[in-house]
Amino acid sequence: MLLIYLTLPIAIGLLGYGLISKDSVLLNSALVSFGFALFYRILIYILSGRLKCPLCHGSTFRNMRCSRHRTAKKLLGSYRARVTVSILFEGSFRCPYCGETTAMQVRERARRGV
Repeated sequence: MLLIYLTLPIAIGLLGYGLISKDSVLLNSALVSFGFALFYRILIYILSGRLKCPLCHGSTFRNMRCSRHRTAKKLLGSYRARVTVSILFEGSFRCPYCGETTAMQVRERARRGV
């Protein structure tokens, strides 16, 4: 997710500088950067549907257009960025919808009929 925030400004900068200097290599690099950002955005959208809070079952990486918890905080203007950074550096996250702190661990599903 953080790569999207990095690749888009880089692609815009490459595009602007490539248009000013009329350098085809920079324009091709900008096109590749835009393609990478689009591909990464689609990949995140597909994978983010399965990432849910275990308490409220709210999708933490998709905007559900419902009210956030009063203790939910933003990072760089985004609740998703806050969740991402806390998962990477702390190993847990606080759900922006219910406020529950959840440790990141693999949970096995209970098998039925065994």
